[in-house]
Amino acid sequence: MNVPRDTNLRTVGTLLYTAIRQFERCGIDTPRLDAEVLLADVLQKPRTLLYSNLEHRVTDTELHRFEAYINRRMQREPVAYIIGHKEFWSLSLFVDQNVLIPRPETELLVETALGCLRAADHDGRQTHVLELGTGSGAIAIALAQETNHAVITATDRSLAALRVAQKNINTHGYQHRIHLVCGDWAHMIACRGMFDLIVANPPYIPSCTLQNLAPEIKNFEPPLALDGGPDGLAFYRRWVPLLWDLVRAGGWVAFEIGEGQAQEITALFSTLNTSSPVEIIRDYVHFPRIILGQKSMNAS
Repeated sequence: MNVPRDTNLRTVGTLLYTAIRQFERCGIDTPRLDAEVLLADVLQKPRTLLYSNLEHRVTDTELHRFEAYINRRMQREPVAYIIGHKEFWSLSLFVDQNVLIPRPETELLVETALGCLRAADHDGRQTHVLELGTGSGAIAIALAQETNHAVITATDRSLAALRVAQKNINTHGYQHRIHLVCGDWAHMIACRGMFDLIVANPPYIPSCTLQNLAPEIKNFEPPLALDGGPDGLAFYRRWVPLLWDLVRAGGWVAFEIGEGQAQEITALFSTLNTSSPVEIIRDYVHFPRIILGQKSMNAS
């Protein structure tokens, strides 16, 4: 990053302008937003205050840190990894390259899960939730924040990811309600009929399309959290029939799904004892995003 060394030019306004131009030349989709977020983090100020302080001169330390941030972003490293946190469900969550960066669209999965838990919590009893592939812990923590009686078992195959989740759980004070488990999900099969809700944002991107993803995703985010096998359906084919046994009668499963997958995943549920046809929930741009199934009350 070529920043003027003249201290009179090393202002917030100059740094923003320079960073935005650099990002535009690199083909970054959101150059202004990224420059603002990075500089606000360096200065430890809200983004909204940057434009009322355009003439503020930065210190040498702040300049060097901002230069390092800009160079990392020009290598297409995601902003969330650079600053070390991401907001999800109004929660500030620590993230690093061991976990998928929480997406805004996954908040719809949280909303769906909360609807299930409110229905299950009508008598004030404790409810039990299983989250598969917790990553940063975003979904589990959001559910814990919005419910009083939910106890959540959050699993992940990556020990490094669970360390990130534990840090976030401790930060938000839910260590007594969220229990982390490391390992393949098969070991949960012993918990037959235990859970009121199973929720997951599994890997659903077809292996052959991973290289077509943006550099920020394919070069930095963990492949384990992205790669859904040849057609993106490996998780659903293997686990939907098995996980159904873990849900109590009348309980739910809610999974995020990928583009063009709704019909095939719905077919997987057709052989199960559901109380009604599975529901496909569309997101705010009318994209099929969540599949929701409820186990029959008469199921064993």
